Amino acid sequence: MATLEDKPEAASVKESSEVSEAIAAEAATQEKARRRHRRRVLVGSIVLLATLVGASALFYRWTQTRYYVSTYKGEVAIYQGSPSPSARSS
Repeated sequence: MATLEDKPEAASVKESSEVSEAIAAEAATQEKARRRHRRRVLVGSIVLLATLVGASALFYRWTQTRYYVSTYKGEVAIYQGSPSPSARSS
């Protein structure tokens, strides 16, 4: 069985070069995977945020088409939108 001392220097340099290339290739692959992951997270976050903003806007518009009846200073009042806690306490 050959040991490191038995191998010629040129073969050792060649193997070292191949190992360095393999490490560099693996690092490049991992960096591409990291970028892809970051991009997916960013796009997913933007889509989620846009969905929440859109749903909130639609919900607000829907509430503005609704009316409710309450009292105000002993009189019957008709309000547009959804009742808020401050409207109930009046």
